[in-house]
Amino acid sequence: MKFKDLQMKRQFVCRKTVVGIDPAKRSHHATVLDGDGLRLGKSFSFAHDHKGFTETLWMKLHERLDEINPQNIIFAIECSCRLWTLLAHYLNHAGYAVVLVSPVTTHRSRPFINHDLSHTDPKMPSSSPCAQHARPAW
Repeated sequence: MKFKDLQMKRQFVCRKTVVGIDPAKRSHHATVLDGDGLRLGKSFSFAHDHKGFTETLWMKLHERLDEINPQNIIFAIECSCRLWTLLAHYLNHAGYAVVLVSPVTTHRSRPFINHDLSHTDPKMPSSSPCAQHARPAW
């Protein structure tokens, strides 16, 4: 990757709240990181359905954030299988920035942030917002 591209991607996520989401068939797992990369509260899950997207996700975010502003939040979604598409389109349509993160990136970044390599690790979504490999969904 070219240095200029890397700098542009880092600038895109700098000082913004990042919601890392690991999609799954029945429920997605998410972690919220502040602008300094520190986790805000515990990881949480929400169902892969209308109620999960429109109620549970926002309720859990309101528990962790004082203000939910589309200009200050980025949703980083691991783009494994096709489970991410519905959620990414929903969030993008709602006006939020969505970046897609390769599963290879999250797998490689877990050892650096004290993760085990199992797919059941509840901390896995926090490895998603990897600035150097995130790419905007547009």
